[in-house]
Amino acid sequence: VSGHVYTPAFVTVGVNRWDRLPADVTGPIAQIAREMQPFVYENAVRMDQELLAQLAEAGLEINDVDKDAFRAASQAIYDEFASTVDGGQALLDKAIPLAQR
Repeated sequence: VSGHVYTPAFVTVGVNRWDRLPADVTGPIAQIAREMQPFVYENAVRMDQELLAQLAEAGLEINDVDKDAFRAASQAIYDEFASTVDGGQALLDKAIPLAQR
């Protein structure tokens, strides 16, 4: 419910193996993986909703999360990362909007 964990579906292959595959193989694999991404997201949402419903039916209390409070409490960590890691602020600028979806 907090959104701090996400188990995505990845298409993975070692770079050495991928680089040995011909373009007529890698091209379609990459294209199909991109086309399947909306399905992966939709299925993940459905599965999360089903699991929460099952947990509630079993008597567990599902708590809402104040994500803004988590973000505010984490600000010092973001600031330290941005100031101590080369390119840290640029990484945060990319990552934070993705996490807020």
